Amino acid sequence: MSVTHVPYKGTGQAMPDLIAGHVQVALFNMIASLPAVQSGKLKAIAVTGPKRSARLPDTPSFTEAGVAGFEEYGGHMIMAPAGVPGDIVARLHKELMRVLQSPDVKSRLEQEGADIIGNTPEQAAQLVRGDMDKWAEVIRKTGMKVE
Repeated sequence: MSVTHVPYKGTGQAMPDLIAGHVQVALFNMIASLPAVQSGKLKAIAVTGPKRSARLPDTPSFTEAGVAGFEEYGGHMIMAPAGVPGDIVARLHKELMRVLQSPDVKSRLEQEGADIIGNTPEQAAQLVRGDMDKWAEVIRKTGMKVE
C-alpha cells in the first residue's frame, strides 16, 4: 500500500476534501470530526487514545485495531512565556480548572467530544517533552525531512 502525504493548512481545508472523496483518509481531532461522523458524512476508523472514546464507543482504539504503540492525544494547552512567575502560573491554572469544571463549560466541551484532563503545569510540560522526544525519534527512524 502506498500513502501520499497531502499537506493542508488545517482541518477547515482538509475536512471538505475528505468528505468529497478527494483524499481517502485523514487524522482529525474529536471536536472537529465528531459532527461529520455522527451525521454519517465520515466513518471513524480508530481513535488515537489508549482506549475507546465515550463519544464513539463502537470505534476501536488503534491498539485494539492492531496498531500497537500508536497513541496521540489531540489536546489544547494554555501556555505562557517562560519567564512568568510561578505564583502567576499557579493562579492561572487554578482559575482555568475552576472554569473547566463549571457545569456549563464542562457539559459543552464533553458534548463536542473533548475530554477534560486538567493536568498540572508540570504534567503538561512533561507531556510536551515526551511528545518532542517521541516525534524526534519517528523523524530519525523514518528519515523524514522537516521543512
